[in-house]
Amino acid sequence: MFLTQAADPMQERTNDRPEAAALTRRQIHITILHLLQERMVYSFKRILIMAWEIFSRKVRRVGTPSVTFNKLGRISLNKAATAVLEKDAVEFVLLLWDPTKRHVGIRPITKKDQRAYRVAYGKKGNGAGFSAKTFMDHIGYDNSESRSTLARWDEGESMFIVELPEDYLRIDPQQPLLAVGPSRGRKAK
Repeated sequence: MFLTQAADPMQERTNDRPEAAALTRRQIHITILHLLQERMVYSFKRILIMAWEIFSRKVRRVGTPSVTFNKLGRISLNKAATAVLEKDAVEFVLLLWDPTKRHVGIRPITKKDQRAYRVAYGKKGNGAGFSAKTFMDHIGYDNSESRSTLARWDEGESMFIVELPEDYLRIDPQQPLLAVGPSRGRKAK
């Protein structure tokens, strides 16, 4: 027998009994099918037994105004809050602080002011924000993590009011002092 004649190894063993080769192939196919079915049943049982946990997304999609204070000292307004500012084409806001109530006020202004923060709007119209690191340091905000809180629009005051929970603030709002060493430039006489 030549090597080119025996393409199928099962045929090579059962040259004299072709019905035995067919039977063997059929048995192999059935065995493979049984194995696949058992594996599928095992996988299905594993899925049923596996403990599922619900993923809680960190970004909340809300229709009411909310403000996010992030770790880098940036204050961001969601789409609902941004819509209020866009309505009057606001470019600048003033930040106000009521330490007794722990309220932050975000007041839109029409004229440029030395104390004002420039509002940057998202390109897709999905929010706005501004950098307020010095303000957050001043009020003693704990910026170890980003946090969102609801804001309400006060018509009488013409500003957003955000109430900060007590645990959002550090106990001591004073910033740590930096050590000052001797200067390297000139020596004292």
